[in-house]
Amino acid sequence: MFDSNQTIRIAKDGKNRQAALDWLRWLTTSEYGRNWIPGKVKQLSPIIGAAAPDSYIAKETSALLASGAPGYPWFYQMFPTGTEQQLGAILQGYCAGLTDRAQTLEALDAAYAKIAKAAQ
Repeated sequence: MFDSNQTIRIAKDGKNRQAALDWLRWLTTSEYGRNWIPGKVKQLSPIIGAAAPDSYIAKETSALLASGAPGYPWFYQMFPTGTEQQLGAILQGYCAGLTDRAQTLEALDAAYAKIAKAAQ
């Protein structure tokens, strides 16, 4: 499974929408921008063709991707908006000791059933 934790969103109705789009275009096309995530943040970039940072895990992941190894997406990205907050709250309740394992699993099952129903 391969994923990027780099997510950039632009509000379609934002007052600075065009400036944000221009910045994103610069980030993904300029030499400095394309190298910013791997060079400054030191993470793999979601930009196709961007260099990998100088770390063992990045080099191994890049080699694996280049080899054509099969992968699959994180399907949570296809869930309805707000899903991550709902599921996160359930897990936070468990971590805080507010629910036990059985209650947490029951809540997760119910949440996933609701998500699946919403997708139909």
